[in-house]
Amino acid sequence: MGWLRRLHVDIVMLPLFVGLLITDVALQPDILTKAQIALTIQTALPLVLISIGEGIVLLSGGIDVSVGGSMVIANVLVATWGGSGAAQSWHILVIALIGVACGAFNGCAIVFGKLHPFVATLASWAIYDGIALQLLPSAGGSTPSGLTNWAQNFNATLPTPIIVLVVTMAFLWYWRSTRTYKCIYSVGSDEGRAGLSGVRTGQTKFIVYALAGLLAALAGIYLALTTASGDATSGDGYILPAIEACVLGGISLNGGSGGLGLAVAGAFIVTFVEGITSALSLPSWVSFVLSAGLLIVVIGVRSLLQRKPQQT
Repeated sequence: MGWLRRLHVDIVMLPLFVGLLITDVALQPDILTKAQIALTIQTALPLVLISIGEGIVLLSGGIDVSVGGSMVIANVLVATWGGSGAAQSWHILVIALIGVACGAFNGCAIVFGKLHPFVATLASWAIYDGIALQLLPSAGGSTPSGLTNWAQNFNATLPTPIIVLVVTMAFLWYWRSTRTYKCIYSVGSDEGRAGLSGVRTGQTKFIVYALAGLLAALAGIYLALTTASGDATSGDGYILPAIEACVLGGISLNGGSGGLGLAVAGAFIVTFVEGITSALSLPSWVSFVLSAGLLIVVIGVRSLLQRKPQQT
């Protein structure tokens, strides 16, 4: 199993991912058509993006519960200020930068204010949710038609959701070899030793939370474009699933262990569970119970596997 570890593939996650995928396909054979594959990816992509952001934070040894707040600010801004025509592109760019600012605010509070990451991001989550509700008190709004048509394009040779996922994975593959990524691992593994090795720990943490804000904003933008509306409460339902996706994938809550590809796999595991409960016509709350049960089982199995080599 050494080659799996070198690829950052968790030996518990892999059979779980494959097993749930096979079950989902067995219950819904039509899911293998191009349109259904694109639809499944489209459904999972907001969680994929926000889980990558959360995964970056977890790898650094922190936690960010404000990603849902950053997500909804971007979501409602697209629905209320998306622009039209030539204005679409730069409006979306500004909205993405606002997500970076939301994350940077967390970074400042943690690095310079010395606040605990959970406390700092919990407070900012409440602030961001309040701003989003002020901007869009009830679900609705109007998204840029050109970008919405692009995001919902399933008829092309390569549907848009597949393109977005491929670009995302290609970026992760490239980024894992950069110095910044290695610094994040170092800080998460041992912050004191990383500092002695020349890593700028404060700067690294700041970058981590800014990236989490950016990815949460991209998730909110994509969700708005695929639903053609905004909702100031939509982000709250992604916070715990994002953390759950990271842990199911194999990212350690203690930092410095795992890979961002695992966060993507974990997001699809959560999506598969939702698809299976839907195919069985079970109430929506069942998917939450099943996901929580899987989380407990996965953590328990990993603990046993880690304990055996130590005992030996």
